[in-house]
Amino acid sequence: MSASSWWGGRKRRNGHRGEKATKLASPAPMRAAAPAVTSSPPSPPCMHTAVLVVPRYLVHATFDAFLPYWRARVETACFWFGVRGSEGRHTATTLVLPRLYQTSGNYSVVPDTLGDVARALRAQGLTNLAQVHTHPSGWVGHSLYDDAHAYSTQEGALSLVWPHYGRTLDVELSSVGIHELRNGAWVRLNSQEAAQRISLVDSVADFRWAPNAGGIADEE
Repeated sequence: MSASSWWGGRKRRNGHRGEKATKLASPAPMRAAAPAVTSSPPSPPCMHTAVLVVPRYLVHATFDAFLPYWRARVETACFWFGVRGSEGRHTATTLVLPRLYQTSGNYSVVPDTLGDVARALRAQGLTNLAQVHTHPSGWVGHSLYDDAHAYSTQEGALSLVWPHYGRTLDVELSSVGIHELRNGAWVRLNSQEAAQRISLVDSVADFRWAPNAGGIADEE
């Protein structure tokens, strides 16, 4: 299987809006709070039924990875890889951080990094389940640039947009724009649809008694 097909049928395009980008280049004009975007059609009556299970540790790890780029004031991105399960229930397990060209208004993945990612993750039986990237402001829609540089052209692909360069940890993803590819167009999910498509689960469930003076307090 080729790297391009494994990434969802699209070979990632390099460059920033017609210009050759450089890593952490001089800041480009920031994306406005409400830029011109693709006019998304009304959501089709039938939403994709696949569920992406996301452990909360992965949300925490994503926030930690984004924070240095909030300080640098540049956009950044990552992928959530995991295991495709039966009956449309997939589980994200791994945060993947590709090499990027980054500016204040956009980013692109360094082409050579895709092959490295494909080899390393495919050997572990993992596949790309979602893309996550940041925007400068609180606007978390999908821009024309985002549409053109999305990681996948497969129906049902997920793309998450984190506001304010990722400066805020939102373990419930309530402020994150969650987009699904439907009929060839990226559609932002409403809160009810997002809850159906992404299932956040606890990474640790601690029901122990509290330690008491070096022992274990049994209050029952």
